[in-house]
Amino acid sequence: MFPTRFGVGSPARAEVGWALARLTPPRALYGAAGILFGPDGRLYVAQPNGSQLSAIDIASGAVDVVSPKGSELVAMDDLAFDSRGVAYLSETMYHRVTALHPDGTVRRIASGVIDVNGITCDNDRIFADECRVGGRVCEVFRDGSPPMVLAEGLAAPNALALGPDGYLYVPEVLAGQVSRVPVDGGAPEVVVSGIPVPVAVKFDGKGRLVVASGATGELIEFDVAARRGRTLATVRIGLDNLAFSPEGRLFVSWSVDGGISEVADGREIASVVPAGLMFPLGLAVTKDGRIFAADNIAVQEVSRAGAVATAASFFTPGFPGPVRGLALTSEERLVVTTTGGRVSCFDPVEGSNEVWADGLAEPTGIARLADGSMVVAETGAGRVLKVARGKVIELVDGLSRPTGVATGRGGSIYVAETAEGRVMRVGGPGRVEQVAGALAEPQGIAVLGDEIAVLEVGAGTLTMMPTSGFARRVIVRGLPLGSPPGVVAKPLPGLELMPGPLTQFADLAVGPDGEIVIGADGDGSLLRLEANG
Repeated sequence: MFPTRFGVGSPARAEVGWALARLTPPRALYGAAGILFGPDGRLYVAQPNGSQLSAIDIASGAVDVVSPKGSELVAMDDLAFDSRGVAYLSETMYHRVTALHPDGTVRRIASGVIDVNGITCDNDRIFADECRVGGRVCEVFRDGSPPMVLAEGLAAPNALALGPDGYLYVPEVLAGQVSRVPVDGGAPEVVVSGIPVPVAVKFDGKGRLVVASGATGELIEFDVAARRGRTLATVRIGLDNLAFSPEGRLFVSWSVDGGISEVADGREIASVVPAGLMFPLGLAVTKDGRIFAADNIAVQEVSRAGAVATAASFFTPGFPGPVRGLALTSEERLVVTTTGGRVSCFDPVEGSNEVWADGLAEPTGIARLADGSMVVAETGAGRVLKVARGKVIELVDGLSRPTGVATGRGGSIYVAETAEGRVMRVGGPGRVEQVAGALAEPQGIAVLGDEIAVLEVGAGTLTMMPTSGFARRVIVRGLPLGSPPGVVAKPLPGLELMPGPLTQFADLAVGPDGEIVIGADGDGSLLRLEANG
């Protein structure tokens, strides 16, 4: 029994003749965005892509869920507390600010704050900003009165903070600068510039401004009056936010790997939440057994021993955007599907991004064909496509939310038709036949010789069947796939800078020795399945 974000339950188990092992550990959080110490001394963590709010006891490491996935609160990105202990949360993809009272009562206080992100309080005044091109800084009101615009035309303002001089300090992500805005409104004034992707600002106990650079991993302390700064620490790239404890200790969060650490003496000194996978989505395995996992705003590389390293992220030049499906070319370059409707061939080492197709409706699963082209499930349009450089051929349409795709012997193509609970074989343009039906939300699919493996998200199983579709059998049960039991997740429509919808996708892949790698998107882990009989 172990606690994870998927709940407390027994580990997944394989049938006789198969060995199942954890490759990477399950996660308690769905990532880490806004962080802030609350009135109770715990570190609160907003997790927008999991719609969860958690609180961490730094001393013990205990993690409590304050607002779980599936609750009234959706896509919370940042938070602030007023003098009464009420938490205010930016529900960024729903463009609203919500109050969470200490007794658990939830009350919306503002709407129409587009892509609302950063939020802070000055005693009982509440301020928020919009992380988008031309974003605004607004004051929002506890009584639900319409927000008051204090400044506008900002370049994607993010996690703002109130300074000791009574100004709001706002990091402008796309402009590489920090501006300050009078709390009663007025023209923004640039106070710091030349920072690559400033994602968050906070003030320490001595009133000094600290800026986090997502692109370089630098934490930079500024003397605003003297207009000079110094680097406090340099950590790995992908920072999202920072928080000072009541004792003045500095903690930071990473958007690209979900880690949270304490920083002092110019370095990370303790990990509160280890870095790792947030959502293993599309998977591919190299010839030497390394695994690439699409992880929303990052691509993670996992060694055969389970070590996780970020191969590319939003902060990598040429990164194609939030990723879902992932495949490898014969030269082992990455080809990904994105939530922005693209199929892109991406090389994180070179920083190159070649768009093979654009304008697709929610492309998800992807697999390589023998001629080097890709087969893609266009989930939102119900189609299966053949995609090469600049060339798109429709193979099948009229399917109901196809997700996973796989290729087999002789160029055969298989697709998981998720909404209909079927696996279909595509025989060529316009030719499709059912291989198996009555499956529980099939998603990831792979071919192993003459057999098909499919993840049934609705049942939490990995099912095997011959390519003929008969004699199916369940090989693994109890897999943490999709949302936790009994939870109906609210849709995540996306943002201007992160187009949606942002849906989960449980995938699997076959390694060079015939092992099956399973992406347990429910608890954020990878598992390895091997035949042992």
